[in-house]
Amino acid sequence: MKLTTSMRRCLILLDRSGEALRVWSGQRGSEWSWRINDAPMTFQVDRCIRAGLLDVASRDRVVLSPLGQRILRQVVPPVARPSSQPSRPAALGARRDERETLCGSISI
Repeated sequence: MKLTTSMRRCLILLDRSGEALRVWSGQRGSEWSWRINDAPMTFQVDRCIRAGLLDVASRDRVVLSPLGQRILRQVVPPVARPSSQPSRPAALGARRDERETLCGSISI
């Protein structure tokens, strides 16, 4: 099964929240939908379950399967972060140099 954009979004949301819950509704409680952080995700969750990306933890709860975790790591690589942040005085000095350059180029 092809990983669609909506399935990818479902995996990302599930990774952040940890689980999807089945919410029962209707007058008799016979209607339900899958929700992740209160967002309706019924079709996406169903497709991910069929693809083996989610494990059914209980009747009303699903979580990422090992396959879903592996796919998620491949599809959404960790964000590259700078190894060290410049110190505050260094950052202020860089801004001062930029201002001097901008102001120096203006002739009155």
